[in-house]
Amino acid sequence: MSWNVHGLTRDKRDDAEFVKILSQNDIVFLYETWTNANSNVDLSGFVSHNFYRKFQHRNAKRASGGIVLYYRDSIKDGVSVVKNHYDSIIWVKLDKTFFELENDMYICGVYLWGENSPAYNAVNVNLFDIIENDVTYYKNLGCVYLNGDFNAKGWQ
Repeated sequence: MSWNVHGLTRDKRDDAEFVKILSQNDIVFLYETWTNANSNVDLSGFVSHNFYRKFQHRNAKRASGGIVLYYRDSIKDGVSVVKNHYDSIIWVKLDKTFFELENDMYICGVYLWGENSPAYNAVNVNLFDIIENDVTYYKNLGCVYLNGDFNAKGWQ
């Protein structure tokens, strides 16, 4: 599952319907979580990873960006985070032996910064080039799947 939640607030984490939707999936990427190092992102029955943005605009009143990854405790031995670029491009490997697949599977959760994002202006990288290079690398190791928030409306 891939979902831009526009803030993983306490109200959302405590909302039974929100938790039910998350819990119906084995692997969940949440984007624009607005989390920080102290955010509680725990979800019962799931392993959680908080990839929060390490910097924010000096005038910001809250954190921005960020990805939270969940996967069920029952599959944790078959799932590994294999790469993290700027807490915005997260690669997860699903082990072919654990899942009884023909090939390993590599899932990329992407939150691309929009042109008006402080991250876009603070880090001088081309995230599209990073994704392209990673896809080229991982497709030689197994199956590749991309998902996420590519902020496509802001690119020309």
